[in-house]
Amino acid sequence: MSLRRRVMLINSLVLATIFGLTFVLAIATQRHSLRATKDRELTNIANITTSAIQDRELVASGAAEIISDQSWLAQAMRAGDRAALLHGTQRMFERMRSIYGASILQFFTPPAEALLFVENPSMPIKDFRSTRQMIVSATVHGVSQRGLELGPAGLAVRGVVPVKDDSSLIGVVEYAGDFQELLKHISTLSDSQLAAFINEDLWEKARQNDVEYIPARDELLDGKRAAYSTDWSLTSNAITPDVIAPTSDMRTTYRTINGTEYGILTMPLMDYSGRQIGFIVSVRNFSNLNTTFVNEMLFTAMRLLSGFILTLGAVTIVFNSLLLRPINDLNEKLRDLAGGKTDTPVAGHGRMDEVGDLYEVAEKIRRKLRSASGVPSGDL
Repeated sequence: MSLRRRVMLINSLVLATIFGLTFVLAIATQRHSLRATKDRELTNIANITTSAIQDRELVASGAAEIISDQSWLAQAMRAGDRAALLHGTQRMFERMRSIYGASILQFFTPPAEALLFVENPSMPIKDFRSTRQMIVSATVHGVSQRGLELGPAGLAVRGVVPVKDDSSLIGVVEYAGDFQELLKHISTLSDSQLAAFINEDLWEKARQNDVEYIPARDELLDGKRAAYSTDWSLTSNAITPDVIAPTSDMRTTYRTINGTEYGILTMPLMDYSGRQIGFIVSVRNFSNLNTTFVNEMLFTAMRLLSGFILTLGAVTIVFNSLLLRPINDLNEKLRDLAGGKTDTPVAGHGRMDEVGDLYEVAEKIRRKLRSASGVPSGDL
């Protein structure tokens, strides 16, 4: 193998190793960045979920406050005038339902006896002391409450505000938003699918009263009832017992289903009193993010390959001009000397490196050959 080919092979191997290591490092860096991006996406979903629930809690308490401040309300509640309550609030409730997804507007008298369900006026009146602690707390302490509570009709974001006549507590008004609608709202904001799992013992306790229930998924998973979801087919495949294992902290899991990677975020679901009643699980499809990663890797590979070719070409040109070309020239001159052609001086073109030394040695050899052949010293 010629020197040129050996040099090109060595250059190619060295550069290929450098660019190969660079590509591996780029992949590792991009993978780390991709995982960090996925973690940030799930954290963002957690923030969106928390903010959406808090916003709906404020809406619920604000709506209940507005209703409780109506001048005629206290008199109608004290008189137990269901017709007046229904007439005064039904149109308002329908408007709130269309704007905020309101599902409940109710009036209770102490300690927790239902006076009127505006959303269902024909619903029988019952005592909810065993199932509606939010109502009991508001009527006993006379303090507004807001947050999530599991009631006979299911989970809802509720605002409960006392109704007073002068300084006397008459009862409370409750406004609540549908939790399923809230999940859909969060799903749209976060580009994910969600499911809510309620502790089975709390679910059964809340449903003790004989009322019309919000349909729940008739499915138990690790002691939790799958009560609400925006996409049952996806969440049922993605969520396994380890996802909703007991914990009071947020956690993330990554799972591949039918070739598609999903990020799974598990958040504790807390009621108005700070008690954990279950979990909210968000499932995010990362196929688009992974496709972007693959495209970036292909672009990086093409960029490195182009750099490898250009660098190899540049190194070859520089090496040829600085080393191989002078060596080839010297090789030709030495062949001439070996053939007896000693009349042409071997010039090193002023090179001060090892190649210049070789030219100088070749010139000395030429002079000795000419001197040995009897050429006068002045003609050397």
